[in-house]
Amino acid sequence: ASSQAALGNDRAILEFALSSALASSNSGRPLRVRELGDMETALRDSPWLAGESYSIADAAGTPYIVRLDHLRALELVARKPRLIDWHARVQARPAYRKAMTDWFSPDYLSLMAEKGEEAWPRIAEIAVAQERATAREKRSTTAG
Repeated sequence: ASSQAALGNDRAILEFALSSALASSNSGRPLRVRELGDMETALRDSPWLAGESYSIADAAGTPYIVRLDHLRALELVARKPRLIDWHARVQARPAYRKAMTDWFSPDYLSLMAEKGEEAWPRIAEIAVAQERATAREKRSTTAG
């Protein structure tokens, strides 16, 4: 019974991480690795997601990358240097402290870190599968 409970707990953690923590700001569906890549691409030509100035696009994307950080899942963006730099610039903004950091509870941060570390192996598997599917999709699009 305890292994069944543990499995149910793992499943609940994963569902939480994928549906809530990794939810896309645009559609409410799970954030896919592709969207992280899209954010990286958007930052290729400008310092912010929608251009030269911080905008609502950056404000909308911030909570999702912050949640990845809290879940210890920033490995999902480890190969996206523009997104990592963007995240650092967002955190350096004075408004970030007032809008985000001042509201973080140590208990919340501890729980998120614990649950994120527990769920990370499965999240990593899903991310790899998504990357492979995206690569296959790109190959089939360019081949056809």
